[in-house]
Amino acid sequence: MRLLVLGKQGEDGDAVERHIGSHLESTIRRVQKPILVAPLAFREPERFLIAYDGSPAARKVVVRITESPLLQGLEAHLLLVDADTAVNRERLLAPLQQLDAAGFTVHAEVRSGGIDETVCNYRKEQDIHLMAMGAYGHSRLRRFFVGSTTTHMIMRSSTPLLILR
Repeated sequence: MRLLVLGKQGEDGDAVERHIGSHLESTIRRVQKPILVAPLAFREPERFLIAYDGSPAARKVVVRITESPLLQGLEAHLLLVDADTAVNRERLLAPLQQLDAAGFTVHAEVRSGGIDETVCNYRKEQDIHLMAMGAYGHSRLRRFFVGSTTTHMIMRSSTPLLILR
């Protein structure tokens, strides 16, 4: 298997925007292959977004995308959500260069704000059709106290999510 495609909700789901299927999270945690989580409506993507934070999981997402033919030909966007500083802009240089060397047209930006809200707003502004991200990169203790960014993005996103582990 090269890619597992899952619906955000099962056919019995209540179609509430912030509801995900009961088996989705456990499947994402268990499967080590790329997973495409698709909402009810799907359109062929023209551009994709990597929510980049400089973590090992985010760096791995960039490497996997550059090594795969899956997203070739699409416009790439890198977004780091943090204070807009020279240090944070510098953090985007390596992934920007990797994607550029792999033939992608790349747009990179640093924005401050809450992660979920900022990523979703950027997605809407730039008409992003697919988001790529790592999954569940934090410890179980941190997830218990603050929750999971992966789960929050799945719940809030109306676009497909490509989850790479």
